[in-house]
Amino acid sequence: MTLAFFGKTSESSAAELSREMAALADSSPPVATGFRGLCLFPSPENPRVLAVGLSPCGGLRFLFDGVREASARAGFGRRGGKKFVPHVTVGRARSGFAGIADIGEPDGMEFFIRRVGLVRSELGPGGSLYFEVGSWALRGAI
Repeated sequence: MTLAFFGKTSESSAAELSREMAALADSSPPVATGFRGLCLFPSPENPRVLAVGLSPCGGLRFLFDGVREASARAGFGRRGGKKFVPHVTVGRARSGFAGIADIGEPDGMEFFIRRVGLVRSELGPGGSLYFEVGSWALRGAI
């Protein structure tokens, strides 16, 4: 689940954001959530992103707001906007998602979010490559 995009950043800015993310993780307990339907972004009429929605809960909102505040303290401004639609991106397409109606709804599976991370991406000829910069256990998580 992506909570914010930061764009191109310097190593020193990423290090400061890492410190802020570690502090956020230390102040947040694990978050119980679950899958809740499919989402098409930016709209069902013009879908470019297929995602699985997550059950909204106070813990997810706490993490979202925490990342916004951490990014501001690290000098990035408040990232993530005001509207929060918790989801996990499954895929992207240039011309929509033919056959989406044939995919079953992923409702019912519940789980805990136990870590937050900072990920760097590099655009390559075959798509984006992702590299973990840091990962932190939420307070009390194993």
